[in-house]
Amino acid sequence: MDTQKRIIPVILCGGRGTRLQPLSTSTSPKQFLKLMQGETLLHQTIIRAMECAQAPACDIVTITTKELEAQTREALNKINPALTKNLLLEDQGRNTAPAIAQSTHHILNQFGEHSLILVLPTDHIIDNTDSFKQVIQTGVETAMAGNIVTFGLPPTYAETGYGYIAVDTCHSHHKTAGSQTKNATAIPVIQFTEKPDKKTAHAYLRQGNHLWNSGIFLFNAKTIAQSYNQLAPDIWHFTKLVSRETNGEHCSAISPQPFDKAILEKADNCWVIPCDLGWQDIGSWTGLF
Repeated sequence: MDTQKRIIPVILCGGRGTRLQPLSTSTSPKQFLKLMQGETLLHQTIIRAMECAQAPACDIVTITTKELEAQTREALNKINPALTKNLLLEDQGRNTAPAIAQSTHHILNQFGEHSLILVLPTDHIIDNTDSFKQVIQTGVETAMAGNIVTFGLPPTYAETGYGYIAVDTCHSHHKTAGSQTKNATAIPVIQFTEKPDKKTAHAYLRQGNHLWNSGIFLFNAKTIAQSYNQLAPDIWHFTKLVSRETNGEHCSAISPQPFDKAILEKADNCWVIPCDLGWQDIGSWTGLF
C-alpha cells in the first residue's frame, strides 16, 4: 500500500465490559470471551483489521490497561507474535479520548504524520467484512483530505447507549438502504449527540435523518493531532508526557472522556459514510441477544 495511504489500525482493548456482567468480569472482560463465531471478540477484531485495512500484524497498535496486559499479550501472541510489537498500556481505563490520543502519539513517532489511523473497538460484530473493506477504502480520500471519518448505521430502534449522527435531510435516504453500501459516499455531519435520553432517541428515529455512530473512525494522524491540540489540549499534552515516561507520574492529570465528547461533538470537519455492515455492538445483554 502507498505510504501516503498506509492504514494503521488501533484496537481499543482496555474496556471492562461492565454492562455484560456477570458473563464479563473485570478480570475476564468481554473482549477475551468467545461469544460469537468460535473466536474471542479481540481475535475477530484483529483478523478484521488485517483483512479490511490490508495491514500486516506489525502495523497494528493495540491499547489496553496495565491490569489486562498479561491477558492481552497472551491473546495477541496466540494470533501472531508480531502483534505485541505495538502493544500500548494505560495505567487504567480512561475512556476512548485518552486511549486514541496515546495511540496517535505512538503512531506519529513510529509511522509518521501521513499515516491513516483506523480506530476499532473490540466489542463489535461485523458480519459483512466485504462491505466493511469497501467503506474503509471509500473513506480513505476523505480522511486524507484532513477530515475525521466515521461510519454510520441505520438505527432500528431508540437505543440510548449509542451516539447519534445527524445528517442533512437531502442525504438521509442513504440510511435505510443497505444495498447502497456498494456506492456509499462520505457526507458531512451536522451534529453528533452522545447517548441521548429515550425521548430524544425516539425523536431522532422519527426525524429520519440520524444514524447510529459505530464508534469506528478513520483519520490522518496529522489531522487528529491538530484536532486534539485545539479541542482537547489537556488530554493531548498529558498523554504525550505519559507516552514518553516510564514512571507514569502524569497519568492522574488525564481526564476520562469519550472521543465523541472530547473531539467529535466540537469538530467541524466530521464526515460520515452511511453503510450497512451487519454491525452489532456487544456492549450489553440486549446487544448480545
